[in-house]
Amino acid sequence: MVWNNAIYKKSWSISKPHYAVTIRLNLTYGDQYNGNFYYTIQGIKSVPHPKPSSGGQNFIGKNLNEITKYFEIFQSPFTSSSLDIEFQCTDTTADPRDQFCAISDYFIVVHYCLPFCQICNDGVSCVIWESGHTSQNCNTNQFLQFDSNSETYSCITCNQPGCLTCKNLEECTSCDFSKGLNNGVCFQCNKFCETCKGSLKTDCITCVSDFQRFIFNNQCQCLPGYYDDDINLPCHPVCGDLLVVDGEDCDDGNNNPFDGCHNCKYGCDAFCQECIQGVCYLCQNDLQIINNKCVGICGDNITSHDEQCDDGNIISFDGCFECQYQCQAECTDCKFGLCYDCSIKGWQLFNNYCIPYKFKKFYYIKQTIAKIVNMSKQMKNKSLNRTIIFLGKVNLQILQKQIR
Repeated sequence: MVWNNAIYKKSWSISKPHYAVTIRLNLTYGDQYNGNFYYTIQGIKSVPHPKPSSGGQNFIGKNLNEITKYFEIFQSPFTSSSLDIEFQCTDTTADPRDQFCAISDYFIVVHYCLPFCQICNDGVSCVIWESGHTSQNCNTNQFLQFDSNSETYSCITCNQPGCLTCKNLEECTSCDFSKGLNNGVCFQCNKFCETCKGSLKTDCITCVSDFQRFIFNNQCQCLPGYYDDDINLPCHPVCGDLLVVDGEDCDDGNNNPFDGCHNCKYGCDAFCQECIQGVCYLCQNDLQIINNKCVGICGDNITSHDEQCDDGNIISFDGCFECQYQCQAECTDCKFGLCYDCSIKGWQLFNNYCIPYKFKKFYYIKQTIAKIVNMSKQMKNKSLNRTIIFLGKVNLQILQKQIR
C-alpha cells in the first residue's frame, strides 16, 4: 500500500474472547519524504513518526535512500469486539514518486483467552469460564478442535476403536491395554499381552499381572509356582509344591484333609466350629481340642466319632477300656469287643470267649443236652426224656471230675 498525504481506515470484527491485540507493519519512507506518519487505534491518535535521519538504501527514484521502519503496536487490555485502525501519511508536496510512504508486512495478532474462557486478563488464566467448563481441557478421550468460521473451540471424542487419547479423528496417541499402537492406529494385541508391538503372542511388551504371568522372550509365561492349562488366561497355582503363591492359603505338600491345610486351602476337621487359618479354636459340643483336632472326652458315657465305645469306667477286660473295644486278657484277636482267636496255651475259643481247655467237653455236653431238651419239648417223646436224665447224670459226673 503506497500513498501520499492520505488516510487509510479499516475496521475488524473480533468475536472470540480476547484480552489484547498487536499490530505489526513495516513503513517505508520515500527518498524525499518530509512528512509524518500517524496511526490511530480506537480513535486514539499516536504521536508523529517522521522519517528517520539515517539508514536505508536507494531502490527507486533519485539517488537518495528509502528508509524502512518497523512498527509493533501492542494494545492491552483490549476486549472490544471491533478493532478500528487508521493510518495517515502527511506531506506538503503532491509528487508521490519521491515523496511517499508505503506499508508492507501488515499483520494483526489477536491475543485470545484460553479455550472455553469468556473473560480473561492474560493467556494463562481465566476470570469467567463458559457454562459447563472449569478449564481449557477436554476429557482424556477427546481433543480440542477450533472452528475458524465461528472462531469457537469444541471437544471432539476420539472415535477409533480402542483409542484412549488422540490428536484428531485420524491419529490416535494411546490405546487401551489390550491394543497396540502403530502409526496412529490401534490394533488388537494377543490375548496374553497387556501391551504389544504386534498381534502375535511373541510380540508382547508387558503382561497382565493379574494373570500371574511375566515377560520372557517377548512372551507372557507363567510365574514360578503356576502352570498354564492352555485354556484360561490366568495361570493356576501348582498345589502340592510347598510354594505358597497367590490363590493359595497354604501348601503343605500332602493330601491329609485334617492337618489344617487341604487342597492348598486352610481347613480344620469336620467337627470344628471355629477354624482360623487352619487352627481350630472351638469344637462341637462334648468334644475337646487335642493337637488341633476335635476328639471325644473318654469316660463321659458318650461315644463320639473317634471312640469305639464309652462305658464310663476304667475297668479293664469288661469289653470297653479307654474308649476302645477290649476282650479278656487271653484273647489274641479281638474285634469290636468280640474274641476271634485264643492262641495262648491252655485256652480255647468258645462262643467268642476264651475258656480253659479242660472245660471244653463239659461245655460241649451241656450244649448237646440243651439241644435235646429243646427237641423233647417239641416232640413230647418219653424215651428222649429218659435220655436227657441219663445225660444229665453223666454231665454232672464229668463236671465233678474236672473240678477235682
